Amino acid sequence: EPHGSHSSNVYALPGKRAVVIKAIFPDQIGQVKINGEIWSARSVHNEHIGESSLVEVVYLRGAHVVVKEIKS
Repeated sequence: EPHGSHSSNVYALPGKRAVVIKAIFPDQIGQVKINGEIWSARSVHNEHIGESSLVEVVYLRGAHVVVKEIKS
């Protein structure tokens, strides 16, 4: 049983879609919601991703996910 408050299988996270609920800035961690769970998130290219943007998880780094924006 992994420690922490996330029940999701962390190995299944890459490729999952998420919604940004707190904007991500180059020097500031934001937050995304994945399957109803809130994760701290950074952007893969160190860019700003606004609130409500749709993103995809690229990989997990420590306790946060690294995401890229899905351009509509």
